[in-house]
Amino acid sequence: MLFENLQVGRIAMHEVLRRDDDRQPKQPVYGTSLENLSVAAKTAFRLRITEALSTQAKSIEMVIAETGAGSMRDIAGRLLPSNDEQFLAVSREVADKLVKAQKSRSIPGGVVIVFDGSFGVPKKRFMAVIKAETQSGFRRNKTDKDVLTEFLENIFLTPATRLYKIGFLVEDTEQDQMWKSFVFDSNISSSHRETAAQYFYEDFLGCHFPSDGAYET
Repeated sequence: MLFENLQVGRIAMHEVLRRDDDRQPKQPVYGTSLENLSVAAKTAFRLRITEALSTQAKSIEMVIAETGAGSMRDIAGRLLPSNDEQFLAVSREVADKLVKAQKSRSIPGGVVIVFDGSFGVPKKRFMAVIKAETQSGFRRNKTDKDVLTEFLENIFLTPATRLYKIGFLVEDTEQDQMWKSFVFDSNISSSHRETAAQYFYEDFLGCHFPSDGAYET
């Protein structure tokens, strides 16, 4: 599927934390309002998504297995028609669901980005979630008097390192309110699809690989 003319609507961000030695889940750090990104930031955000989903070797259409209450498909169905206040509240369920799925201490925490939008002609609506790991790095900042080097922490969605995963649920009105699911995972390779993070696509998104294993974007 080609994600052309991608338009991003509402965005909510939360933070999930790695489990400690006791292996008990930690409550997410919830965002308190929807994000209000600048035009430049929203353009860069949209570019990251389209680049990721167009990377054919690392993106795959999956089969939605879980459809009951509390499933990601159920959440998507409630998010799209919601108002802004409801969107923020329901998006917290996404963070809660990811915390439960990340059972191993080896799974890092990160930023959970929940957003909706549309793409294509005619438009298809979607709901998507990104799990992005944070990094640290340096930036050169030029002032009137000097050029300073700044150390930055908790940065994410950088183009150089794709430390993120994307779950993309598309409303397919041509099939009686059915949904299609696409997953991007930087760990997937065209020859070893099993390297994809199972906790993300199965435990969290409620999906599994199609029987033919075909990669499609």
